[in-house]
Amino acid sequence: SQLQTIHWQSVQAGENAEFDMNASGQNLSLNQISGKVLALQLPADHGTLTLRLRSLIDGKQVFSPNVLVLDQQQQPAAFYSSNQFSYQPASLLTGDRLEGTLKLSPAPGQKSIYLLIYTTPQDVAQHTTLEGAVKAYAKATGNQPPNIPDPVAQHSVQGHLSLKITTERNNDAVTIGSNHSGIAAA
Repeated sequence: SQLQTIHWQSVQAGENAEFDMNASGQNLSLNQISGKVLALQLPADHGTLTLRLRSLIDGKQVFSPNVLVLDQQQQPAAFYSSNQFSYQPASLLTGDRLEGTLKLSPAPGQKSIYLLIYTTPQDVAQHTTLEGAVKAYAKATGNQPPNIPDPVAQHSVQGHLSLKITTERNNDAVTIGSNHSGIAAA
């Protein structure tokens, strides 16, 4: 019932969206949610959706996402826990981050599906070990990495997320919802 009070932000297929999980986010008071939530409405009539969700490590903290996928009737259909978002070290164009890819195939006849992105008290109590710049440089130049401690990023109720949505037509994804077209078999 609390899901009906949330404002769902519409995101289009093919879009690269950026979100700040800070004081401007929405609150939802449920047992396993800590801090703000991000509520997104996605189109469900473009075939399979591939979502790449990144939580960028800012300084020494990171938002550890959990994703609840809801069908058109806002019924839970799939869940991706924070342990499905793995640490990816900085690359040429992107900083250190937690990243995960979700493949969703909405059932025919649905117009929208919904994503609720949040973190939990258990996630906030943890941290992610990072690859230090000195060790990364040593590996890149073919040298032995020094024996120094790796930096850590504490999980936080705040952070910066990016979401890239692409569409495709194939059958190797999770189907969200059921087909209630009302067509009777002859």
